[in-house]
Amino acid sequence: MLGRRRFMVMCGGFPWIPRRQASAQSDRPRPGFQLDYVLANPPPLLPSLEYDAPARMVVAFRGAGAQSQCVAAIRVVLDDEPGLLPLALWTADSHAYWQAREAWRLPAFRGEVSLDGDRWVLNAAGRHLFSVTPGPRTGELPATQPGQSWITYRSTLAPDWTLGPYGKDRPEVWRLRFQPAIQSTAHDPARCATEGGLDGWLSRFGAIGPVAATSVGSAPGPAEEFVRAVDAAELEPFAFRGYRAGTLGLVPSDGFPASAETLQAYRRRKEVYQTGLVIVAIDSFAGLAEAQALLPPPCDSLPNASVRVLAIRGLNDPRLDEAWLLVECVLAGERVWYAVSHLRADLEGSAFGREVFGYPTMAGSVSAVVGGNRFAATVTHGGSSLYQGAGIYGGFSTGTSLGGMAVATLRLRPGSSERPPRGELVVQRWYYQGLLKPAHPASLSALFPSAEGKPGLWSGVGSVRPYKATVFDGAAMQRLPGAVVSEVADVGPYYRQRCEGRLPWESRPSSGQGGASD
Repeated sequence: MLGRRRFMVMCGGFPWIPRRQASAQSDRPRPGFQLDYVLANPPPLLPSLEYDAPARMVVAFRGAGAQSQCVAAIRVVLDDEPGLLPLALWTADSHAYWQAREAWRLPAFRGEVSLDGDRWVLNAAGRHLFSVTPGPRTGELPATQPGQSWITYRSTLAPDWTLGPYGKDRPEVWRLRFQPAIQSTAHDPARCATEGGLDGWLSRFGAIGPVAATSVGSAPGPAEEFVRAVDAAELEPFAFRGYRAGTLGLVPSDGFPASAETLQAYRRRKEVYQTGLVIVAIDSFAGLAEAQALLPPPCDSLPNASVRVLAIRGLNDPRLDEAWLLVECVLAGERVWYAVSHLRADLEGSAFGREVFGYPTMAGSVSAVVGGNRFAATVTHGGSSLYQGAGIYGGFSTGTSLGGMAVATLRLRPGSSERPPRGELVVQRWYYQGLLKPAHPASLSALFPSAEGKPGLWSGVGSVRPYKATVFDGAAMQRLPGAVVSEVADVGPYYRQRCEGRLPWESRPSSGQGGASD
């Protein structure tokens, strides 16, 4: 006879976050599908966790339309209670993505999950990662199965990577508790047609099977529960599991767990170094009230309020194209440039900068052009123009020139569960060098088109008067380790736009399915 814990581990339905029911047929809630595999080479577990033999891995599909998700997780036991440790979560839904990463600290990635007939498919970055077609049904499981929980280690990498992945912070263990699944149906696992390696997760741990296959209904929830803090040194080998290798030149491996050599290489890195850049930066005077409204306390604008738009183009790598809206201010007695907004065309890998340093990143289009005797920078988002800047340069570069600035950014406090959530201001030194184009101040133009009915950070700048331009061709940029210099009591007003209007800890409108949030 199976004990309670054993029964829950083997039969508990994979919980899922309920979705807002759309009017379209394709977006209506539908049962998901999950597979269980036995692991021949199970990985070492994070602190406080243990396996309940045999070690198993779950692959689950849920949701509808653009809100569909796929999760890979390991079945674990924490304090004699079964749960699931997510290894990776893929979704194309922006809110679900940032909620998983920033509110719950789950290892989420962008991916397209679709249902073609009865075949579930996962694609990411233009590659097919996994698909499954269910086998024949073999019977109904109990109408209401025991609830399940996800285990999440809430932490954020330290902005000063020379101190190690977590610096002085202590990561926290949390549970996300889901209510029981509504209905489950068993399928013949031997007749399920699967294809793909799930981005290497199945082969990495020697997955055998599937040994079980189940259609699972929605499970309302979750309720968040703090368990305990853990020693950062114990968690360090698992610190990079939520980031892609090579992200911002800092995360060297997708290893699970990371080796001691990987951790040492991470600490020894002196800088993030990028080459082959075109840089167009135009500084403008703005209204004092408009500038101060963009700054979180304790940042104070200067009497001559200045804003800077820094547009960067990667000559050999379009993934480096980006634009920054910065406001000059005083923070902790130092003049810095506070990063109000950051746009990139390619969001792959942007989670590292956004979470670790607080880069206010969202999707957009950026152009930085230097040619003839003119230069220009344009920034757009969602088909709307956010910024247009241009000017004329004359003469010749006299050799390599240097420039630099201190950049302040706002990030969530690691593991914070407070509401409203508190934040931290991080200051990071940036340096750039290259062939400097002598710009004519009288030729400069800078315009922030107003978006009627759509208030935003860029349109809130208002009218400006440009007074200086820094234009580099064939440039290189260095970003040094950062440091936390101050706290912000409530990050909500300064986070909303970077999250497309809905904060990660906010729920979707109730779907009437008995769920609290997604």
